[in-house]
Amino acid sequence: MDTLKYHLSENQLTPDPDDYMSISEPAGSYTDGDFVTEMLKHGTLSSRSNILATMNLEKHVIGDLVKQSKPLKLSLFNGSPSISGVFDGPYDLFDSNCDYVKYNLSPGLVIPVRPCFKGACVGALKA
Repeated sequence: MDTLKYHLSENQLTPDPDDYMSISEPAGSYTDGDFVTEMLKHGTLSSRSNILATMNLEKHVIGDLVKQSKPLKLSLFNGSPSISGVFDGPYDLFDSNCDYVKYNLSPGLVIPVRPCFKGACVGALKA
């Protein structure tokens, strides 16, 4: 199992010179193909191509819903649209030249936020 690597750096956001913050080091990432390989290790009656086709359909549907500014509440993540910009009074309208819609993501039910992931491997990098 890969270990989440990190190192400590002085925390410039606090006045205490003894405060440090962790900086995580990337340990690689999984592609869709890697993800399917992991799924197949768990045993399934679905083929690799069927799984990839289903994942592709899911991505397209999610993408379409996000483009329509629809909120999502999925097991992996939640998503909600919001508008950022400065409006000149209560009757000002959305102007795509200076305002924009952003899509906010947060973990869904299957992704724990706190406490730490049970069984997570964490290791400090040597200074």
